[in-house]
Order: sequence, then structure tokens, then C-alpha cells
Amino acid sequence: MNKLQTYAVAIAVLALVFFFVLSVVTSNWKFFLWSIIPILLWLMTAFLAKVNARD
Repeated sequence: MNKLQTYAVAIAVLALVFFFVLSVVTSNWKFFLWSIIPILLWLMTAFLAKVNARD
């Protein structure tokens, strides 16, 4: 896993934790549920993007 993918995973985990805490505090689970799909798409983009040919 390269550095960019490591950062993407770390930010995604932090975002999920943030939305989970927000959902627990507000008792509105829509925050957490609506954040799952965009974060998963973000992770798929980070892992499936082709590396530049010059690198």
C-alpha cells in the first residue's frame, strides 16, 4: 500500500468515526448511514485508480 492509499484509509476511518459519534450524540442515525456509501466510493477510488505511468 503506498502513502496515498494509507492516507485515504486513515481519513476514511476518521470520517466514519466522526459520523458515528455525531449520530450517537444526536440520536439521528441518518448521518452515519448516509456517510457510508460516499466513504466507500472514496476508498474504492483510492485503491482502484491507476498509478501514473511515469511513476
